[in-house]
Amino acid sequence: MIGPAEKKRTAAPTEKKKPRKKRKGNPWVENIESLVIAVVLALIIRTFVVEAFVIPTGSMALSLYGNHFNVKCPNCGYKYALGFNPPDSRIVPERVRCVNCGAMASAVPAYERGMPIPGHAGGDRILVNKILYKFREPDRWDPFVFVNPNVRAEDRRPYKTTYIKRLVGLPGETLEIVRGDVVVDGTIQRKPADAQSRLWMPVYDINYEWTEGHPWKTTGNAWSLEGRRLVANGSNGGLAWVTYMGGKGRKGDVIRDDYGYDQDLTVENASYLGRGAGLNVVTDVRVSFDVKTPGSGRLVLSLLCDDADDRAEIDFASRRATLTRSGRELASTELPAFSNAGTHHLEFYRLDYLLVLAVDGERAVEYDLWDPEAYRRWSERGRNFADHVRRMRDMARQRDDTLALDGYKTSGVKLGADGSCELTNLKIHRDVYYTFKPKPETKPRHYAGPWKIPEDCYFALGDNSPESLDSRYWKDEDTTRNTSWVPADHLIGKALVIWWHPRRIRLIH
Repeated sequence: MIGPAEKKRTAAPTEKKKPRKKRKGNPWVENIESLVIAVVLALIIRTFVVEAFVIPTGSMALSLYGNHFNVKCPNCGYKYALGFNPPDSRIVPERVRCVNCGAMASAVPAYERGMPIPGHAGGDRILVNKILYKFREPDRWDPFVFVNPNVRAEDRRPYKTTYIKRLVGLPGETLEIVRGDVVVDGTIQRKPADAQSRLWMPVYDINYEWTEGHPWKTTGNAWSLEGRRLVANGSNGGLAWVTYMGGKGRKGDVIRDDYGYDQDLTVENASYLGRGAGLNVVTDVRVSFDVKTPGSGRLVLSLLCDDADDRAEIDFASRRATLTRSGRELASTELPAFSNAGTHHLEFYRLDYLLVLAVDGERAVEYDLWDPEAYRRWSERGRNFADHVRRMRDMARQRDDTLALDGYKTSGVKLGADGSCELTNLKIHRDVYYTFKPKPETKPRHYAGPWKIPEDCYFALGDNSPESLDSRYWKDEDTTRNTSWVPADHLIGKALVIWWHPRRIRLIH
């Protein structure tokens, strides 16, 4: 039996749930939270990873600038930085000399305390890698930041004053400065390419034409300076020479440790004479240029050093280069690059007792000039003179300066050509010359040391050697700790990059 049909059941209508409204957060609270997180992260990074510093002084010039003027030479248009650290400094315009042509930069304004500072630029702003030295030991020639182990009493600065210098001595080593170079445990210390690129100091750049005069001396018309080109016009057999004679106000063809960054410290004035800039003859010199390879003829590059005449002789026909010293052959090689016609870049330099000819950025031939016997003689003479000075001081007697180790007397650049060629982009640089002039002496010594570096300590030097207060002098000052060393626990980190000013953004080497 079929029952009655069931009524369709209809579901009772359900009410739609209204979505809950999210509570609006307080924007002030959210901003404060974000700010706190950012500050915490910044503090962590600053404390353990990277920290920013400002360079106030020029002890590391030209690698790093402190407070300075930007100067343009009125004679050649060369632009360079002139160190200036107000309010304790004073600019004397008639003593500001262009490093390229030697002209006095009379356009620099005089400055006295309280006057405005036109054209003044602040120091480089750098980032320092603080974590690197946690994982490896520092390397020689690192630019490094550390807590100053000494503070002069009259400075009234806090103990935790930070310095930046170049690390040149490692724990346990015995270090000497001999005729401007660093010697460690009796061995000359040569700088790696990256560091050396910052330590070549400008002497001359042909790309800046002089309004008055020029620095090249030749006989007849074998060579001529035509704008930004130095041209060999061909000779009637044999070599025709042209000699670099230096800028205005300089003595002959001698290259000295002048710094465009420093005022002209060669002026004997007790108020401004620093630690000896411009007083030392530098023989570590580089000459570089571009040359269009001729099919024949010879080109000879000569670097003078007292009685020695170091040469790179290039024969274009045989495509061969030979290094000689005062007529004695040292080394020779073929130059396969010259098989390709066109323009090539040549560099010839004497650096840290190494003689090198490079073609298109690659070393073609080199010769090691380091002489351990000569070093031992120089070191012995330097040490004996230091002992003599101490004895005479204790006895209140006058010392005999003829006992001191002499510096170099001559240096320079000559170019010889047998045939025609054209040199462009010609530049001359000199290496840093480490000086030593303890107070109250007026002349620099050409030997300093020996310094026996304790374990867990480092020896620091500034690139602007005449004006840097560093491990050479800390022990001579009235200090709180009386030490020449940078203890390992004072290290902050390795200088990484210049991040400001925009024109100087680059890695630091």
